[in-house]
Amino acid sequence: MKAPNETLALGERIVRELGISSHGNTFSRWLCHYLAELIVAERSTANDDRKEIQTTIVETISKIWTRRNDFQRDIHSLEHLHQVLGTIRFQQEGIAKQLSRKQ
Repeated sequence: MKAPNETLALGERIVRELGISSHGNTFSRWLCHYLAELIVAERSTANDDRKEIQTTIVETISKIWTRRNDFQRDIHSLEHLHQVLGTIRFQQEGIAKQLSRKQ
């Protein structure tokens, strides 16, 4: 598993990019840090176990998205999730390449 600092830094980055207030919104901030933990874990997990983590990542993003009205600023599009979605897209491309090599 990666260093806790990497997970913490990614969680803080997600919180910051979504504009979640540091006062209140404890559950939303926790979800962002949980998402960061899942992303870091997914990177270091064997291919056979990745699908379950990826499903949990998608579910967590959905939970964060449903709470978007609780954030400090309004979020009306996926534009603010651009970097998070880019990371997920990058992970998916890597998985697809690995799977195609196995076939």
